[in-house]
Amino acid sequence: MVISERIKFLRMHNEWTQKTLAEYVGESSQVISNWERGYTFPDLQNVIDLANVLDCTTDFLLGRSDQPFDILKKIDNVWKEKGIEETDFFYVHVWEELSKEEIDQILNFFDFIRQSKKTEQTED
Repeated sequence: MVISERIKFLRMHNEWTQKTLAEYVGESSQVISNWERGYTFPDLQNVIDLANVLDCTTDFLLGRSDQPFDILKKIDNVWKEKGIEETDFFYVHVWEELSKEEIDQILNFFDFIRQSKKTEQTED
């Protein structure tokens, strides 16, 4: 039943009708309705199409994750939009090599930058 609830949740989150979602994934609104009510289930290709259209992970749709969005992918897209080239920031082995204190320093610096930005915005 998880997938039916999640399809409906994400469709409503996007403020789409069943007809709109149906058009995006190449199905009828009746098929979407059946999926959302748990009468039928999307096949593998439909799950992939839904994940692409709803901008979520297939793991979320299938109930394997409670995180609907691939956070690292979204951050990577923001970096690319800002012209930042690939970095090893997301490589797990880099983070595993750091001590807790070093990670705390990174997080503190990140918070400092964010607070500085907020201060600049309130002064303008």
